[in-house]
Amino acid sequence: MHLLFMVHPINGLDDLIYVVHFGSFPYAVSEGGRRRRARIEEIFDNAGARYLFCRNADPAAANGAYNQAFLSGTEGNPRARKLAFADPLGMYIRAVSTDDLFLNGNPLPDSWNRLSRGSANGTPQRLEFGPDDNDPAFLDEVTITRNPGAPKVTGFQLAKRIEVGPLVVVGTEEPIPPGAFNDIPSVAEGTITCGLETDDRCQRIADFKTAFDNRTPARRGTRGGRVG
Repeated sequence: MHLLFMVHPINGLDDLIYVVHFGSFPYAVSEGGRRRRARIEEIFDNAGARYLFCRNADPAAANGAYNQAFLSGTEGNPRARKLAFADPLGMYIRAVSTDDLFLNGNPLPDSWNRLSRGSANGTPQRLEFGPDDNDPAFLDEVTITRNPGAPKVTGFQLAKRIEVGPLVVVGTEEPIPPGAFNDIPSVAEGTITCGLETDDRCQRIADFKTAFDNRTPARRGTRGGRVG
């Protein structure tokens, strides 16, 4: 049994471009007469996009760009690197972390990670994970850590261990001109409470689902599936 992964947490390249562009400015906060790097939470709060901050992909992509647009640890001498998407533009599998997964107490064989569809050019988009047909092992024998009684790994946990993203190129460090900063207000850390922040589009979808469930009660609770 094996799993095929062709996944990324951003819905499309247009979303990726938007989020990276969103984070690619030297956002700054003025406190006590001094300018400091804004926290990523402050950036999303200022943009009125708190609900995006609570996703996994959006703040990660924005923060990746921001860390080049305003290099950390250089507040006294602010510097930046220019950032661009590499050619070809796309979402690619960058790494698969299975160091904490074990089969009968042993590390997983390297042969269990099989990348294809662009892997020859360093742009893999397809991952086949697990034993091949001639291997007597099974995917449901894999555990998290090698401790006795360790929990079995699930498809969701495997997906979380896949790092995906675009290929990017960065330039050399350059000073940030004084007039280039994007000054935004300061907010207290923890201002955004994930789980409570919503977008009205999400509520409309939730209302639609509720109406659908009310009209088709026989379908409730029947969703299920398996991997393999």
